[in-house]
Parts: sequence; structure tokens; C-alpha cells
Amino acid sequence: MGQQVTYFGIIDDIWELDYGLNIQIPIFKCQWVKHPQRVEVDNYGLTSVDLANVGYKDDPWVLARRVAQVFYILDPSQKKQKHIVASSKQSIIGVDGVDDIDAYNGYDNIEFFIDLPTKIQSVEKSLKGVKPWVRNDGEL
Repeated sequence: MGQQVTYFGIIDDIWELDYGLNIQIPIFKCQWVKHPQRVEVDNYGLTSVDLANVGYKDDPWVLARRVAQVFYILDPSQKKQKHIVASSKQSIIGVDGVDDIDAYNGYDNIEFFIDLPTKIQSVEKSLKGVKPWVRNDGEL
């Protein structure tokens, strides 16, 4: 049995292989970070990656069911490094009687998310001068 390795990357494209009657297989084309050269784990267990160091270009495809969503957060002390924050919704299954992730997701009912566009406009109107917002549209 081989060693299990976790790879990190960015999705470039999403395809669905259609084999006819009820057989569709979603796959992702990704840019993978070189492992282990550009994946680091610090003393606190925080994993960081350099997304500019792409490897495994000859094998970019992965089955969608074999991946998990993560978020990359910029490390202000090391501009090239991004810290990895795993999406942890999957870990709630079986806790406190939760059987279905979608049923547990109550974001729409949280006070902060109710009438959010109006609240954002209100905050923006109250700010003087330069607006402290940045938007990258999810691309690095």
C-alpha cells in the first residue's frame, strides 16, 4: 500500500464526461502545486503553498469526487505563500444529529445575510474618501 499524499491546486476547467444513460462523470482540470517542494507545514500545523510553482503538468485531471474545497489566504509576511483553510462542513455530519449538509446550511437565515446588498450600500455611503475594498474575482 502506497503513502497517501494530499495535493493542492487551482481548478482551470470543469468537464463532464457523458457516457449516455445516467452515466455522467464530472472531472476537474487543475494546476497542481509541486509537492513536497512547495507545500509547507509550520510548527502550528498550518499548511501553506506557493501557487506560482506549478507541477504535474502532464497529469492535470482528477475525478470531482476525489477532491475537497479549500480556501487560500494570503500570508502578509510571505507574499508568494498562501495559507490553506479547509472547508469543514463535511465534518458536521453525525454531530448534533446532523445528517444532511444542505439541511444544516442556515446561512440565509442568519441576520447578517438578510438584506445584505442594502446593508453594504449603507456602509459604503457612510465611508469618506477611498473605499477600502479589493476584488480580484477569484483569480490569482
